[in-house]
Amino acid sequence: MNVALNSAQPSVIVRQQIPENHGVRSFSYSKNTLGYVEQGSKILYQGDRFVTVLAGEVFHLDSGVHFIENCPASAEVPYSEILFFYSTHELRNLPFQVIPPATEDHPCVRCSRYKTLCTYPAWPMLEAFFHSTGAYVQHNAHLSHPQLSHLKLCELVHLLLGHPSCCVAHSLRRALRERPLSPVIDVLRDHILKPASIERLARACEMTPSRFSRQVRRELDTTPLHWLQGQRMEHGRFLLMTTDRSVADISRECLFSAPSLFIRSFRNRYRLTPAAYRATHQFRPKPAATLGIDEPTPAES
Repeated sequence: MNVALNSAQPSVIVRQQIPENHGVRSFSYSKNTLGYVEQGSKILYQGDRFVTVLAGEVFHLDSGVHFIENCPASAEVPYSEILFFYSTHELRNLPFQVIPPATEDHPCVRCSRYKTLCTYPAWPMLEAFFHSTGAYVQHNAHLSHPQLSHLKLCELVHLLLGHPSCCVAHSLRRALRERPLSPVIDVLRDHILKPASIERLARACEMTPSRFSRQVRRELDTTPLHWLQGQRMEHGRFLLMTTDRSVADISRECLFSAPSLFIRSFRNRYRLTPAAYRATHQFRPKPAATLGIDEPTPAES
């Protein structure tokens, strides 16, 4: 499942409830995400590891493709969360000037092992903020007054940056330090699981193909199609680890013209065939109540 948001739009607030566990899904975000789990738990996968966000915890995701499983607390209690989608540009232009100094020293195992996602338990004031925001969104006040979403984002960022030990605040400081990526990266991310030619990608950026390719090489030090193939292979690798879908089905989702081409490309990249990789790397999460940060559970023999 892919969720695309226009990075030019202002911040967006979403409150969603999910009554059933639909398994692991891919979400493509062109904006960064600040979220709070109200009920249930959220499993965020990265490489061969995963992080579980429990009820009452806040999390941050950078823009890009993420593999996520939303788990209801029970058959009677759906999964529930509040999400803020924002751009780095918007973060830099919030109406306040005093930002706590960004420190490189953040002695946290979580942040050192996971570069693009982090979680942290909400404290009473932050919990009160999300509870009030839930009621605010439930009555659709943000839809008739879009500027209010921006003000709520400002309030949230103030609360997070005012808590120096918060891992999510560390992610915000990192976002403020980093040089913004150009729009061509958003276009590439939006086409990871969509058919894409250089001409089509360049047209989406209102560039010539040669200018588009040069810009991508400056940003990512590789060609557009090589970067896309790497992202698609990573998507296929993840599906092999976390699902029982056939190699043919996975190859189609990853936009390979034939399973044989996917198998050959996979072996060249990971030094194993898809079947052999699945046999040695497939895992399922342990019960959420036992999780914080975890290594994969080997597949049962």
